[in-house]
Amino acid sequence: MRKRCVTVPHLCSTIKAASGHTAGDIIVDAILMEAKAQLKVTSMPIKEIAAQLGFENVAFFNRFFKSHVGMTPRAYRME
Repeated sequence: MRKRCVTVPHLCSTIKAASGHTAGDIIVDAILMEAKAQLKVTSMPIKEIAAQLGFENVAFFNRFFKSHVGMTPRAYRME
């Protein structure tokens, strides 16, 4: 397999130029989309959803989710 010599800054600027969004924004959107789906279609505990999405700390996941969605994961699930 051949390696591609692409730097992180080059990749990020290419993504921004192609999509109009930063790589970070795309990652956050993907995490939130998956979190919302899991909260609505499963009864999995929020702690497990957070861990599945790579959050080691459920409190951090709760703050992350609330800062982007405007409500806690629990409130979103109940909506």
